[in-house]
Amino acid sequence: MNISVVFIIIVGLKNSGKTTLGTALSKIFVKRGYSVGAVKGMPHHDFTHELENSDTHRYSEAGADLVLAHSNNGLLNTKTKEEIDNLVDVFQECDVVICEGLNLPGATASLVCLERGEDISKVWKVRGDFIEPLAFSGKVAKTMKVLLGKPVYDPLDDMEMDALADLLIQFRH
Repeated sequence: MNISVVFIIIVGLKNSGKTTLGTALSKIFVKRGYSVGAVKGMPHHDFTHELENSDTHRYSEAGADLVLAHSNNGLLNTKTKEEIDNLVDVFQECDVVICEGLNLPGATASLVCLERGEDISKVWKVRGDFIEPLAFSGKVAKTMKVLLGKPVYDPLDDMEMDALADLLIQFRH
């Protein structure tokens, strides 16, 4: 297994900007020559629905080499429609893996997306099991640049996304 894989967790409430952040980072890492994997947590879905034009499709369009959907039914490779047994083993050839909406023990960094600063208490209540965030992002970036002493990055600002990618890639050994 590639021990220098950077596993990035992105959590937040619905419509807070998680996929926008994840796909923005995917595009940057791909442009820089890194192999990117993505897994989208979909706890309230099954795999019988069409995945085209979905958030997982957005990751493919952003250049991710491997995109998985994770639901109560398990893991599914969205390109081959093949069911996957082990999340970590599948991504062993990737340089960066973006995990949206699910916790991954041993992840490198955690990013929290918010619509408003006060939503943080709701995120803690719903997702209190993830590692301390490295930074915040999402729609909240339109009104705040620092939250709880951590930087807030705008997923729609290319310069801010480049800076966040620089910060995240430093975790590669």
